[in-house]
Amino acid sequence: MRKIHGLVVVIWLTVLFVGGALILTANFSASLSEFMPQSPTAQQAVLNEQLLHGILSRQIMIEINGGDASTRAKISNEIVKKLQRNAAFFSVSNNSSNDDASFFHYFFSHRYLLSPSVNSQLFTVAGLHKAIENSINMLATPGGEMVQSLFPSDPTGATVQLIQSLGRVARPMTQDGVWSSRSGQSALILAQTRASGSDMAAQQIAVNSIRLAFTKTKKEAG
Repeated sequence: MRKIHGLVVVIWLTVLFVGGALILTANFSASLSEFMPQSPTAQQAVLNEQLLHGILSRQIMIEINGGDASTRAKISNEIVKKLQRNAAFFSVSNNSSNDDASFFHYFFSHRYLLSPSVNSQLFTVAGLHKAIENSINMLATPGGEMVQSLFPSDPTGATVQLIQSLGRVARPMTQDGVWSSRSGQSALILAQTRASGSDMAAQQIAVNSIRLAFTKTKKEAG
């Protein structure tokens, strides 16, 4: 019996030793690139880059439940104000008026990437001439004030056409001025982190900041 007992102990210690050695020498990775082919195509490489560092990988959807629509809207606005002062976030939005300036700045800065009217022909002599002519003609339209203010810095009208195209896109529901779920039972906030989606530590810090902002806002609301 003693020999058998001693053999079991030896085997158990050996398994523990081997397991510990494997853990110490193992290489752990949280990167999605491990699931990609060793020699990815150009499309697969772009997809992997977007999954790791793209805008969608940095988006966090925040849902506020409970209470009535007015209470949820107030809490939503307070959380947005708190998170907009947090360096962990590039942008935080719930459709309230305090988002307008940051969104316009983003659209204007990226107008040539986002505008559906931009193509290779736009930057030819004929394309620029036509675009500027269209912008001049738009000065006499009901939206001419916007075109006039943007014309010196955006004579091709890319920003205006981008805004017009967004107006044709289905918009999310709103209640009391903030985004709402389809059911109308939740207020929604969209936050974009500065850190990439692959930076798990930074993403956890951002999530903790959201929870802290909600807790503080809830206490302040009494």
